Amino acid sequence: MLGGQGVGWPLFFCGALVLVALFYKGDRPIVSNEQSISPTLVPTELLVAVHPSPTSNPTRALPTGPIHNKVPFTSQAPYANWDETRKEACEEASALMVGRYFRGDREDTIDPADADQAILEMVKWQTINFGGHFDLTLEQEQQLITEFYPDLHLEIVTASAQRIVEDLQKGNLIIIPAAGQALGNPYFRAPGPIYHMLVVIGVRGTKFITNDPGTKRGKDYLYDQKTLLAGVHEWTGDPATINNGRAVMLIVGKGVE
Repeated sequence: MLGGQGVGWPLFFCGALVLVALFYKGDRPIVSNEQSISPTLVPTELLVAVHPSPTSNPTRALPTGPIHNKVPFTSQAPYANWDETRKEACEEASALMVGRYFRGDREDTIDPADADQAILEMVKWQTINFGGHFDLTLEQEQQLITEFYPDLHLEIVTASAQRIVEDLQKGNLIIIPAAGQALGNPYFRAPGPIYHMLVVIGVRGTKFITNDPGTKRGKDYLYDQKTLLAGVHEWTGDPATINNGRAVMLIVGKGVE
């Protein structure tokens, strides 16, 4: 009886050691697969299987900055008269701001009387040439700007943070078409415009500096990079499909390459 117990205890002790080894690696407990897999060990094919659109890239530090062009500002309703005409005048106000900038205007704001008259002239031209005053595609915005500022160079490109920064470095400005309610601007009248246009004039960290004509507080308004790019959608002709609009932008400058 005593001899049998002497054999049994070493065996029991060895068995216990085996059990401990199964649950521990070194001095660390084995954890679940989710916790223990290093990101560097994820198969390459899994990393490249996802193809995010240019508007859904995660926020990251911008290549350079700060950049801040002093672009004269106007609201699309210079006298805060948000009637039917001015409610739809973000395209004209954006065209006016870039046009005045490249003509050498560096004032903080455009005089309200001057701005209102210029916007109404653009509305009149649009009514005559487009058959009405309505939301514009970037091709139509390009036509509008060319009519009033024929010396400017314009180019429609895919929207991206990298391209915005590169063109700002060259001295260009960028007009962004957007699904307005996706921008989350707290100064918009709720729930915000279905379709909107604004001008990117600079960059600060991971934020874009804009002149947003949709509010009187739109001068030098900061949008998070991810928020603005996620909202980039060109007009489709139908409010119900605005989120399907192209993720494109209009580069404006003296010499677009």
